[in-house]
Amino acid sequence: MTVQTGIHVGQVLNVPISKPKISVKTIETQVLTTVEPKTYEYQTDNTQPKSYQKVKQQGRAGQKKSTIQITRINGFVQEEKEISKEIITQPVPEIIVRGTL
Repeated sequence: MTVQTGIHVGQVLNVPISKPKISVKTIETQVLTTVEPKTYEYQTDNTQPKSYQKVKQQGRAGQKKSTIQITRINGFVQEEKEISKEIITQPVPEIIVRGTL
């Protein structure tokens, strides 16, 4: 900006938002599918050295389906709420065996 406008670099401006005479409220529903990450479980084996590590069972991520309801007033999000969730596939834990000798 320039000195002629009276506004300086780094200056904070407060610009009021006028309140509309009518408000528009919309309710939107979204269905989201998300990945549920696999977990890890560790087991010990006292017959193997500490450097030993083996995957006993491969893990797998799961999937979850969520239904979200979004309420907006004049385009601004006022509320988001989860109205349902469903596990499509359960995550399978990865089991890792570690030595303890």
